[in-house]
Amino acid sequence: MPQKRYTLEIALGAVCLFIAGCVGFCLYFGHPADYAWLPACPFRVWTGLLCPGCGTLRATHYFLNGQFAVAFWCQPLLIILLPFLVLFVGKALYENLRQKSVHLPFEVQLYWLIFIVICLFFVLRNIPLDCFDCLRPPER
Repeated sequence: MPQKRYTLEIALGAVCLFIAGCVGFCLYFGHPADYAWLPACPFRVWTGLLCPGCGTLRATHYFLNGQFAVAFWCQPLLIILLPFLVLFVGKALYENLRQKSVHLPFEVQLYWLIFIVICLFFVLRNIPLDCFDCLRPPER
């Protein structure tokens, strides 16, 4: 039974990697505004507020094309949290491949800190003051 589970995990990982590669390919060669099939952010459509992820597709496009300053301008939270994302994905891959649990120092506190930063970012980017304009994605 463990062999089937391991094979299923590899297959699911390969499918996720393929999908991520296709999305990355599309975002590298085309700006998200060029794709009519991409839906608008449902949270923004329903509430008029920016969610913490608004601007992520544009930021990913610019990041993949090496325009890091523009990517940061579109979505500063993504660029700031990218090293943590790489760390946690690498940790999960290592744990799955080695079949042993690894605990990072201050891991729980780091999760809480990231959660608080995302919540603050969400609130601050929706306050209509000029000093928080840097947290909002630019209009195309």
